[in-house]
Amino acid sequence: HPLWRLHSALLQGNLTRLLLLFHLPLSLFSAYQFTLYSSAPTSTFALAVVVFALVCVAYPAFALWQIHIKSTRVLYGHLPTLLALGPLYNTYAEECTLFPLVTLGSNLVIGVVVGAGQASGTAQAAIILIVEVAHTLCTSLWLPWGDNAAMGPLAFLLSLARIIIAVLSPTVDVSPAAASWVAYVVFLAMGLVIALLIGVLAFKVLELVVRLVGRVPFDESRSPRGGGLFGALRKGRGGRAGGASGEAASARAAEQELKKQWS
Repeated sequence: HPLWRLHSALLQGNLTRLLLLFHLPLSLFSAYQFTLYSSAPTSTFALAVVVFALVCVAYPAFALWQIHIKSTRVLYGHLPTLLALGPLYNTYAEECTLFPLVTLGSNLVIGVVVGAGQASGTAQAAIILIVEVAHTLCTSLWLPWGDNAAMGPLAFLLSLARIIIAVLSPTVDVSPAAASWVAYVVFLAMGLVIALLIGVLAFKVLELVVRLVGRVPFDESRSPRGGGLFGALRKGRGGRAGGASGEAASARAAEQELKKQWS
């Protein structure tokens, strides 16, 4: 492939990663700017329209359409396509390459509801709850990740935490004491989510250390026994045991060869 094409595909892929990170806030602030059309400057309103139309809607739709019409061989074997559109689907199984439609769609709906629905907090909470439940059902039933990825329980717990936060959001008038307890529960749910993510990161760092120190390679098979921290520990012990038994067998073979020579 020409070098310029690879560089342009890599640039598109990095911009796609930025879109995945900031799709929700861009949708939210653009929709909020729509509600200020009577008082906001014309340039600001025009910028919000362009960002919402092109960045939040048009480009995700175009990218998902390209993923839909291309074959699996092209998506994973054609390097410019993988560099440009890979951030959208390369963490999912081959048969679930369109799952980003669920994530981007939920981000768009929540961004519009939160940004443009400031007049009714109850309606906002109800729609967000429906979207979060639908997203949780799609994730739990579809399970878009590869075999033995162990992402199902983690994604379900994160979705459950978002649902709890949406349900307990103080959208109606309550007493100050009740509002304080609701805030404590919400903060507790957020803290548990942060602790869970820190635990996952710690496990991955520990697995990296085990693989580097023990020289344990990554197992590309689909067997669950070779992946993760426990798979690395298991292969490391097996490799040391195999190495010790191999050295013992070599010593016995050398001893037998010496006996044959002397006899």
